[in-house]
Amino acid sequence: MSESMGQVAVKAPAKQATVQPADCRPVRGAAARLAAIAAPLVLAAAAGCATYGKPVNQEVALRVSEGGERAEANCVVSNDAGTWTVVAPVVLGVTRSEKPLEVECSTPEGMKAVRIFNSVRFGELPGGQAAYAYPDELELELARPDRLQTTGVSAPAFARLDDVAVLPYVDDEGREGYRRFLAGGLPRAFAISDNGHWIRVNAARGAARLAMSRCQTYGGRCRLYAVDDEVVWDQKRSTDLVASY
Repeated sequence: MSESMGQVAVKAPAKQATVQPADCRPVRGAAARLAAIAAPLVLAAAAGCATYGKPVNQEVALRVSEGGERAEANCVVSNDAGTWTVVAPVVLGVTRSEKPLEVECSTPEGMKAVRIFNSVRFGELPGGQAAYAYPDELELELARPDRLQTTGVSAPAFARLDDVAVLPYVDDEGREGYRRFLAGGLPRAFAISDNGHWIRVNAARGAARLAMSRCQTYGGRCRLYAVDDEVVWDQKRSTDLVASY
């Protein structure tokens, strides 16, 4: 079954930052959560690590890894309500929003990771306003940006762009969605998860990032299959790194 939202189709089988450079284990219990958020507020404000001034209202644990091992990285966490600059691993406070939370991390060695986390509606606030929240744990995998680059002397593409029959994981409905992707406008991207979910984005700025962020909400291991007029499918590519697009 598929649904579309505008040009997106899917298939489903200076906020004050709170920074706690600890071991990133989720804080349990209401009192512990309040303490974890409130205690670092003064330090965070003095350090100038946030760009806006609304109160934060959700604690998240940010972790990065490289080759399966925990790593340290400089990260910028942002949404439409604020921007927070931190060093991961870290527990920080962010401001909830219905808009996605974007995380970009990098290391001095040139490793990078980018991931977008969608918010989930979980209820209503007084007055009928919708309440949203982000995942409590934000996980990113570092990789080198050049692994996403393709050149004229690189290995042959996985398949021709118009070869619908070879799409991995998807069923007949997914292949029909890919045909609509081919017929749609640029910029465009088509992402596939190893659990059979897929998403196409046509005629949208930042199509690759949008396709990946929506694909990740359905679980499994997502990969970009095609971007604009090129098949970019690579099983070894990092799930998170789409910054080159």
